[in-house]
Amino acid sequence: MTRGRFLTRWIAGSAFATLFGLGFGGFIGLMGLHEGGLLTAVPAAVVLSSAVAFSVGLIQGAVLAARFAGLSAIRWAANTGLGVLVAWALIGYPVSLLTATDSNTRAWTTVMPTAVGIGLVVGTVVATAQWFELRRHADHAVWSIPLLAVAWTIGAGAFFTANGLISEVGSEGTAVAGAAGVLLLTGAIVAAVQGIGLVRILDV
Repeated sequence: MTRGRFLTRWIAGSAFATLFGLGFGGFIGLMGLHEGGLLTAVPAAVVLSSAVAFSVGLIQGAVLAARFAGLSAIRWAANTGLGVLVAWALIGYPVSLLTATDSNTRAWTTVMPTAVGIGLVVGTVVATAQWFELRRHADHAVWSIPLLAVAWTIGAGAFFTANGLISEVGSEGTAVAGAAGVLLLTGAIVAAVQGIGLVRILDV
C-alpha cells in the first residue's frame, strides 16, 4: 500500500467513522453526564466507547491490518474502545461543564485551555491503549502516544471552537447539519495529524 493510499483511507475512513462514533456515541455519553448519577453515566459511557470501537477502531484497524500482517483489527478496535472508556471517565466533568446549556464557561479564556487539556488526556490515554497492539509490529510505536496527544489537542480545540459558534445558531436543522460537519472536520483533523505521523513512525 502506498503512503498516499494509506493516508486517504486512514483520513477519510476515520472522519466518517467519527461522525457515527462521536455523533451517536457522544450524544448518548453527554445525555448520561447531564442526567446525573452513575446509573445513567456509566451505561452511557459504555455505549460511547462501544460506538467508537465499532466505528473508528474497526476502520483504523482494517487499514493497519492491510499494511501489517498479523495486526488484529479486532484487538485494535477493542483497545481503542477501552482507551475511550478510561479517557471519558477522566474528562467527563470538564466536558459536562463545557456542554451545559446554562454554563457560563463559554469565554475563550476558559474554553480553550479546557479543550487543550481534554485533547491531551484523550489522545494520551487512547494512544496508550492502542500502543499495546501497535508495539507488536513497529519498533518505534511508542511515538504514536505523543503523536495522538498532539492530534487530539488540535482536534479538541477545533471542535469546541466550532461547537461554541454552532450553539449560537437559531435554526435546529442548521445546528444539526453544523454539528455533523464539525464532527467530520474534527475526525479529519485528528486522523490527518495522526496519519502523517504514523507513515513516518511505521515506515508505511
